[in-house]
Amino acid sequence: MVAVLREHLPTGPTIYQPRDLTPQPLLDARAQRLAAGGLLAGGVGFGGGQLLVGLGTAVSALAGLGSVVMWAAVAVVASRLAPAVLSTSRTGTVHHHTTNVTAESRWFGRTTTHVR
Repeated sequence: MVAVLREHLPTGPTIYQPRDLTPQPLLDARAQRLAAGGLLAGGVGFGGGQLLVGLGTAVSALAGLGSVVMWAAVAVVASRLAPAVLSTSRTGTVHHHTTNVTAESRWFGRTTTHVR
């Protein structure tokens, strides 16, 4: 035992204050509001970007449709003009040539070819 002066000895049992055991929130209310505002702003930004992409796609589709309409108009005009342009008569004799090639392969690499 260690020698201690009498004035330094405890006079009675020590009484502690009871602890507060109620659950505390993980984040305080202000931090939760800031986080929610950030998520909302991010969602609005992402949605706006998707809207612009959709509008760009629609404009691109309309441009493609305009191109298809233009090519269809060219095809209609060409189909109307083609008979008039191609109907010119040509004089001359048409020659028809037919060539028949027959090849017969046999054992040991013997091959016979006939051209008529």
